[in-house]
Amino acid sequence: MTCIRNDYRHGAGNGGWAQIVPEIKVYNTWPAGGYRRAVSFTEETVFLGDHDSDASTPDEAYEVHYTQFGIADGSVHGQALARPFIAKYYRFPGSFARGSVRATSHNPSMMRYAEVLLIAAEAAVELQNNAAATNYINQVRARARSGGSWKSTPASAVPADISGTVTVNDVLEERRFELAFECKRWYDIVRRRLGPDAFGPNGLEVRPGFTDSDYLTPIPATEVRSNPNL
Repeated sequence: MTCIRNDYRHGAGNGGWAQIVPEIKVYNTWPAGGYRRAVSFTEETVFLGDHDSDASTPDEAYEVHYTQFGIADGSVHGQALARPFIAKYYRFPGSFARGSVRATSHNPSMMRYAEVLLIAAEAAVELQNNAAATNYINQVRARARSGGSWKSTPASAVPADISGTVTVNDVLEERRFELAFECKRWYDIVRRRLGPDAFGPNGLEVRPGFTDSDYLTPIPATEVRSNPNL
């Protein structure tokens, strides 16, 4: 679902449906040069096709930047949007991946240690313990800038340590970067009643007419039919 149509990075038969794609604002608001952005997004991919429009030559695999993902030239799929795709769930599929990367050797994470630290940071802000909040966030950032195995990325200065007075918004932004695409953000928006800001004109995803009722999870129709009192 999160892969690009006709993606050929892992060989024949690979590719997704290009249906779950973040808004370009989500990508553009990330600190450039950070390892977390590199492993969370697909900025380029490999396609197989007649790249030079010469029908007499065989198809070749070639790398394409995300700004060209949506070009319908017979190789880059016309239904794919020209923006970075989510890569977090198939960047390191392991030995069980198979050709399509529709399986993985890794178990899903219910809660990572980084989230525990950020929960503690938010609690520390509420308790006005700025030293503790700073310490917890900087532990997360220290790991984030240590680099990683994707493209043998070395350690960098991004993200730098936080300093000064830490706010709830600082913690929420750190959660947005660290826990991106891990199904956490919506619950932060609900918990902090951020709907008008998150989905307003200046938000990352515009959703006109957002009201408090949009925070509620719909009651399944089967439950309503079973119990009319709902």
